[in-house]
Amino acid sequence: MKRSYQQKGYSSRSNSTAWHVCSFCNKVYSTLQALGGHQTAHRKEIEEMRRQYRKKQHRENKKAAMAVEESFVNLELTLGNGDSGLDLSLRL
Repeated sequence: MKRSYQQKGYSSRSNSTAWHVCSFCNKVYSTLQALGGHQTAHRKEIEEMRRQYRKKQHRENKKAAMAVEESFVNLELTLGNGDSGLDLSLRL
């Protein structure tokens, strides 16, 4: 139980030396201030990964929208303006 408590970045005050463990990479620090600075670097890494992911999603969504639009254009060109002889009206 003590180990999981320390892995979350909390210190054990029962020992003469308190250890602080990074919850991202399990690196151990002797001061909470050092751990805080280290975790700030992790937060920056994670935020950059999120930005890259959002950019990628935006590009993929844009490509998908263009593909759908192109499909509709091709469908209109295929069907033409009604000269194909097909009766596409719905009768109820």
